[in-house]
Amino acid sequence: ASFVDERTLVGVLTFDAALHFYNLASDADGDDMPAMAVVPDIEDPFVPSPSCLVPFRSKRRNIDRLLAGLVALFQNTTCGEAAVGSALKAATLALEPNGGKVLCVFGSPPS
Repeated sequence: ASFVDERTLVGVLTFDAALHFYNLASDADGDDMPAMAVVPDIEDPFVPSPSCLVPFRSKRRNIDRLLAGLVALFQNTTCGEAAVGSALKAATLALEPNGGKVLCVFGSPPS
């Protein structure tokens, strides 16, 4: 993706009744998914690590691996809650140092 600015940072945050951040900075072995950090406190969300945002160009493989595995990761979930407000707050906190954009996609009504 040569059209992507070298300064572009990317992070992925998933959510249900808790927030799930992914360590995209560490290169996993083989097809392993990046490590997940769960933030269960949706009343006072926080960003667990600065490694949640990574340079797109140099960590593209990790980002692609995570996105390809998300469906399988959550396909058997029984949690019907969607803490979208807390997820948006946490995403905003992650962007505070540099600014940026948040793209939010969810498949159930917020709770």
